[in-house]
Amino acid sequence: MKKSPPPSNPDTVHHIALGGTIDSYLDNLHDEPVPRMRSIIPEVLAQAKCQVPLRFSQVCMKDSRNLKEADLVRLISEIKRSPARMLIITVGTYTMTDVARFIETRSGKTTESKVVLLTASYRPIDGIAPSDGSFNLGFAFGVVPYLKPGVYVAMHCRVFPASDVRKDLASGRFVPLSFVGETEK
Repeated sequence: MKKSPPPSNPDTVHHIALGGTIDSYLDNLHDEPVPRMRSIIPEVLAQAKCQVPLRFSQVCMKDSRNLKEADLVRLISEIKRSPARMLIITVGTYTMTDVARFIETRSGKTTESKVVLLTASYRPIDGIAPSDGSFNLGFAFGVVPYLKPGVYVAMHCRVFPASDVRKDLASGRFVPLSFVGETEK
C-alpha cells in the first residue's frame, strides 16, 4: 500500500472502506459475498494506475446490513479528522443511503467544506467479471472533484444528494425519492 500523501495537497482523495460487496469475495459454498479482512481497493487503484493523490483508511469490513452505530460514529470521526476535502466511502448497497443520511445529519459543519461521496457495487470488484465495482469506483473518483461540498451517493453513472436517493429493489437501481416505476416525477 502506498504511503498517504501530505495532508496539505488539495487534490488528495481520502478513501474510507467500510466493506460491502464491492470489497468482498464470493463464497461459492453459500453463493454469497463475504467481506474481506482488509480492503483490496488500494491495490485495485494501483493496478489501474490511479493518478490521484490518495489517502486510505479502513473503519471496518462488514456487510452493510451488519453495520452498527459504533461503526458509523467511527466513520464520522474519520471524516472529521481527515485533512482531505474529497472523501470516497465504499460501503454495501443495502444501507448505503442510510449511511449517507447518517453522515449528513451527524457530521455537523464538516460536510460544509468537504465532498463525501459513497459508492458500492452489486458484485465484488475482484473475482467476478464483469463487476460494476471498478466502474462505480472509477466514476466516483472522476466526479468527486466537480461536486460542491455535501454528501452524495454515486452509482451507475448517476450522482444523488444523500437527501434524495433510495434503492429501488424492483429495478435494481438507485433512484431519486420521486422515482415511481419506469418514470421519474
